Formats: sequence, C-alpha cells, structure tokens
Amino acid sequence: MTITQLITELGTIAQAQTGLNGLVYGEPVEINSQRNRDYPLLFVDRNIRIEGMNLKTRQRVYNLKLSFFDRYPRPEEITTASETKQRDLEILAEQFLQEFKERYKANGHPWKIENEEKLTGNWQYRKHQDRLIELTYNLQIRCQGECLAGTFNYPTL
Repeated sequence: MTITQLITELGTIAQAQTGLNGLVYGEPVEINSQRNRDYPLLFVDRNIRIEGMNLKTRQRVYNLKLSFFDRYPRPEEITTASETKQRDLEILAEQFLQEFKERYKANGHPWKIENEEKLTGNWQYRKHQDRLIELTYNLQIRCQGECLAGTFNYPTL
C-alpha cells in the first residue's frame, strides 16, 4: 500500500461519515487559509514520518497525524460549553477511527493500526480567522509495501 492509497482510503471514510465534511491533506498552516471550509473536517498532516521499514517483509510503518476540527467561535462559547463541543468532536473522531479499523479487518486491506490500544488524543483551541477546536491523534499504520526487488536491467560492460 502506498501513501496515496492510504490517504484515498481516509478520504473515502471521511466522505461517507455523517457529520464529517471531508478530508484536507496538507500543511498545518493551511487549516486557516480558507474561511469557506465546511466543518467539522478531518485534516491529515502531510509531514508523514516513515519508520520501521523492513526490507525483508516489505512493510513500513507510517506515522500519521490526524486532526479533527470544528468551529467554536466566540458567540457559540456563550451558548455551548467547551466540554459539549469536545464531546461531540470526540465521538465523531472515535466513529471515524473505529470505521478505519473495521475496514481493514472486514475487507482484508493491507494495513493495521499498530497503536490501536493506546491512542492518545490532544485537544487544542486555535484563535485565528475562526476560533477552531482541534482533536489530534497520532496513528502508526503498518502497511505492506509494493516495492519489488530485482527489476533493474544493468548494462553489460
């Protein structure tokens, strides 16, 4: 599985999930670059780290940073408690992560969440163009690589 296939799969789930308005794949500073985004949304940081690459088994582990964002502007703070907004976004994130997990089990997809029993979420509030609430998870995804060795043709000297 390539990173393109993995991001496509995340996007498929994000589009299908009720209450989530798609996926953005990019740099963290891009989250506030467009005011007309529909929230809540999933943001995948494209600064992905590959670790644990095993040339023998052709597997690799991608460290993905998934952030779930929703608007929480000042007027809404007056009527909606922050713990209520957090609860709603936490449920949305958990539903997404469970679906991602179940898809690889049910469909035999070539990935596995390595740290599924110890996921850690971090809350942040952003004060930029809009006031946003963010819940971020770092996932370690083990994938089967597609690299085939021994396919080069070397010239004879």
